[in-house]
Amino acid sequence: MNKSLSFVPMALCCLTLSSLAAPTVTSLTPAAAVEGRIMLATIEGTGFVSGATVTFEAGGIEDARTAAETISTEVKSATKLEVYLNVTAGSFTGAARDLTVTNNDGSGSGVLLGALNVTSNSGATVINRPKFSAPGGLTDYTSGLAIDPTTLYFSAVVSADAGLSTGQINAKVLLDHQLFADNLGSRFSPEAGAKTGTFYYHADYAAGTTGDHIVSLYAEDDSGTPDIYDCLVSIAAPTAEAKVTYSPVLPSANKDPTAADPVVLQFKIDGPVTRPLTLRIHGSSMVFSRVISPAKILSALAATTEAGYVDEPWDGRTNIGRPARSGIYIVTVDDGEQIRAKGKLVIFRP
Repeated sequence: MNKSLSFVPMALCCLTLSSLAAPTVTSLTPAAAVEGRIMLATIEGTGFVSGATVTFEAGGIEDARTAAETISTEVKSATKLEVYLNVTAGSFTGAARDLTVTNNDGSGSGVLLGALNVTSNSGATVINRPKFSAPGGLTDYTSGLAIDPTTLYFSAVVSADAGLSTGQINAKVLLDHQLFADNLGSRFSPEAGAKTGTFYYHADYAAGTTGDHIVSLYAEDDSGTPDIYDCLVSIAAPTAEAKVTYSPVLPSANKDPTAADPVVLQFKIDGPVTRPLTLRIHGSSMVFSRVISPAKILSALAATTEAGYVDEPWDGRTNIGRPARSGIYIVTVDDGEQIRAKGKLVIFRP
């Protein structure tokens, strides 16, 4: 008896191979770092995808934003990444570290051997205690600090056993490791012994400067030994509120005020004055404040030859009676609810 044979095809078992190529890493720039510093680095290679992460062997290299050793990246293209690195204090080992880039799409990882060499900080010159002008006022630096959107203003303490020049310190300010605004507006104020002093700086950003950036202060002591302090900050896009909505404070030309020859701070008051105004002068901290009564403001407005302007003299002394040091100061006039006038003042003690 003939039987019809039915043929059932055997199920084919297929191994699906990923068509995704693993990333490759060809370079890290810069390839050297000083312990205790933040740096912006560029990684080049192939096959990078959004969400790629970076790690370094031996530890001590962290994400400057999160302090995690798995470092997030900004993917500029399939061949270029940018990372903000915190090279932690004590991370010097004497050996170059390998770098690994890992894609999050399952395509794997790429390694660059000996990518980063960490050197120890000589300690001959030390920069510390940076403060930035932020929307809430002058603020101690922390990683990722949101700072004023139109003008960079900060101060930092510099010290060195070899001594520091009593005039303008040999210092530079850099934005993303490029010289910033030709360092206009910088001033160094030495303290007793000329081994410690405060560096002050202000300058306007180039148009369109927003987002995360590294602000670096580079300083040398009298022997030429340098130190550099990197700060990762966030610059917000200017808003309508961030634009000048108050009158400027205009200081007279005198930069070495005394009781006999004070600097005159002139400001315009628009609108009614129904409450006391407070004149405040800030350096790395508040150095001077004065309450101005409505009666005094109205009297000054009546006596001035230019309608709406008030002249307020300052003898250059702090609230505790000491002469204010050389430096750049922010001057504000507020009514307790809002700033009515704001400006800058330079003190230079020969």
